[in-house]
Amino acid sequence: MIKFNTTVEEIAFDSSFQKWILQVKNLQGANSEESMTVSPDQLVIAKALCGRPFIPPQAMDTFSGVLNIYSSDLK
Repeated sequence: MIKFNTTVEEIAFDSSFQKWILQVKNLQGANSEESMTVSPDQLVIAKALCGRPFIPPQAMDTFSGVLNIYSSDLK
């Protein structure tokens, strides 16, 4: 599933089900500002061209997955 024009409000990994739990908000259209929960097996984060990555400092203390950040994102 690909969701455009959304923002992720909250994200967590449920290790008992091996799924991601995301709370996302629609930013465009008739259902603007509508929140929903999705549970994908895998997660790919894509940001806008001018967006900046933001990783909360406490997130890396508990994250055991693979973090892929391109060096161009770290300017």
